[in-house]
Amino acid sequence: MFQHPAVVLDALNECSEGVRGHLLRGLLSITGKAKCPLKVLISSRYNLDIETRLRGFPHVCIEARDKAEDIEELRSAAAHTSSPRTEAASRKCA
Repeated sequence: MFQHPAVVLDALNECSEGVRGHLLRGLLSITGKAKCPLKVLISSRYNLDIETRLRGFPHVCIEARDKAEDIEELRSAAAHTSSPRTEAASRKCA
């Protein structure tokens, strides 16, 4: 038996509303009955029904933004590094 089990639901918003409801009800049931701490990670784009069902639980909101400047800075730094691995990565980013 795992001492610190974890459940990961990735892209929950990709499921139909009915399936999401079923998954979340099941997950809440399992966490309520767990005899040891259960780590849960749910990733999803913003969705009102998901937010409503999980209200009151700890969460972190990460928003996707255009990071073109960051990508260019990393590409530029990789281009000035002499290792074959970073040179290959730089060519892929260009």
